[in-house]
Amino acid sequence: MRLKEKAKNILNHIPLWMQLTLFTTMISFSVLLYLIYTDYQRNQQIITDTQVDTSERLLSMEMQNLEKYIMELSVFSIQSCYDHTFTRIVEQESDILPSEETYIKSQMRAYFYSRSDLESFDVYLLNHSLRFSRSHAGIGTSHILPEEIRSTDYYMRCVQNSYFHAVLPSDDEDILFYYYRPLIRIKTKQPLAMVSVAVNNTYLNSLTDNHQLPGEFICLANEYGELLHSGAPELISSNTDHTFQEIAAKAAKHSSFSCVLDGMPYLVTFTEGSKYHMQLYSFLPMSYIDNQIAQARRLVLISGLLVCLALFFLMTVLIRLLTNPLMLLAKKLDYVGEGDFTSPANISGSLEISDLSNSFNDMILHIDRLIKKNYITELNEKDARITALEAQLNPHFLYNTLQAIATEALINDQTQIYNMITTLASDLRYTIKGGKYVPLKQEMDYVKNYILLLQMRMDDKLSASFQIAPETEALYIPKISIQPLVENSVIHGLGPDRDSIEIKVSAYTKDELLYITVRDNGCGIEKEQLQQILETFQPQAFSAPSNGIGLTSLYGRLHLLYQDHADVRIETTVGEFTKITLIIPASKEAPHV
Repeated sequence: MRLKEKAKNILNHIPLWMQLTLFTTMISFSVLLYLIYTDYQRNQQIITDTQVDTSERLLSMEMQNLEKYIMELSVFSIQSCYDHTFTRIVEQESDILPSEETYIKSQMRAYFYSRSDLESFDVYLLNHSLRFSRSHAGIGTSHILPEEIRSTDYYMRCVQNSYFHAVLPSDDEDILFYYYRPLIRIKTKQPLAMVSVAVNNTYLNSLTDNHQLPGEFICLANEYGELLHSGAPELISSNTDHTFQEIAAKAAKHSSFSCVLDGMPYLVTFTEGSKYHMQLYSFLPMSYIDNQIAQARRLVLISGLLVCLALFFLMTVLIRLLTNPLMLLAKKLDYVGEGDFTSPANISGSLEISDLSNSFNDMILHIDRLIKKNYITELNEKDARITALEAQLNPHFLYNTLQAIATEALINDQTQIYNMITTLASDLRYTIKGGKYVPLKQEMDYVKNYILLLQMRMDDKLSASFQIAPETEALYIPKISIQPLVENSVIHGLGPDRDSIEIKVSAYTKDELLYITVRDNGCGIEKEQLQQILETFQPQAFSAPSNGIGLTSLYGRLHLLYQDHADVRIETTVGEFTKITLIIPASKEAPHV
């Protein structure tokens, strides 16, 4: 208890901001140390896995190229079979004539110099006990004993191999390996000749160029696990074959593993060809990976130290901000109590204090707005009543006046004037009736009246036809949505080279959508003007439509009513036609808006 009392006394003499700073910093520092440690462990594994994955993908691509290279050597070795003269000489039982010997030498010379990766090229003619040898020094012939050739290791391997070839190591450092391939008789599969190719280190250089990391080297082995090349003969060579056999035994179980060579650990990555079963090993010192891990560790430690310093500074500033602004807010409350709602509290320091300050400002602003609203509401209500009354009286007054003029025209036997005025009055009455949606039949009656008025004014310059599917007449559409399309056809259709225009209006349904099309044979719309119209469609879809009756206003109104379920499509060819299609959902009831 005494210790507890002493602790309380000590804390009573330490400011609250300092207590919170020390407490939060200790917790944050502990969490940060744990995160740094786990991040280091994760980075260590990621670096190792990344290196293994990179090596495996590189070896896999190199193995594909190596198997392709072996296949090219196989094709090269048997290309003489496609030479009928060469094949006849090989298969004949009689002795080779000097001219035939000269022919073989010339062919071997051409074959040898067709490649740059050959050190020597030998052909053993078993039927004739002859050996033709070609190298950079020249070409020569010698006698052989076919029985000795047939008893050799490379001959037995070629015969037993499913691809009739053998890849064997060389003791010459200038030769990467020997490639053997018999020339057989197709029917009996009896070898008639043996081709031997000594491959130089040209291809090896392309392999080693891809493995230039510090201390990295590669090893190449044939399908029997015999070492063909070692990038570090002082560590792995034919003289230390037992070491390589141990590595090959591990590679048979794991594609990547670690081993120790001359006291130094290495990361070994292995791949084997799927066709010729060549084996390729990559040896990378673990010291290289350790250096990468050490760099990551230093980066993590430096980052952690910087974060700790920044965290301590931010904690100190944050806690000081938490303990200071409360008195300022209390003073603002006193002002509100006196009736001052116009002085906001711009107090900050923490999320809670900032939220409290914003809530306080919202509260006094809301109170002030409510007070003003009580005064303004009555004025707005009076203005709204007057505006509504004017909106009702003016159209009705105009409609009644037109009816009176029509009656007067009929009395004076002016039938055409009467028809024009009654048609105009009918359209006017249609526009002032309530509702945003009407059946298609009512809209078409309105459009026909509109076209009739235009025909009276334009005489024979305007003709119109209608193809309205019966099932569409009861479908609801936005009020006054077709008339702008007709008006657009008349405005843009007539021009200097057009003194008359024909308009076709059609309506049909497809896939629960209503298609309304207005087509004219007028001047069409220029490409630039069409592009300007289409550019206004996108922003218009998200703003209130204007008071105009153009396509842009119609497009905006449709998207306000139907969101993304409506569209206006324009097809036009200058000098030929314009076709505008209105697409909306097919509905037998007026949508609720």
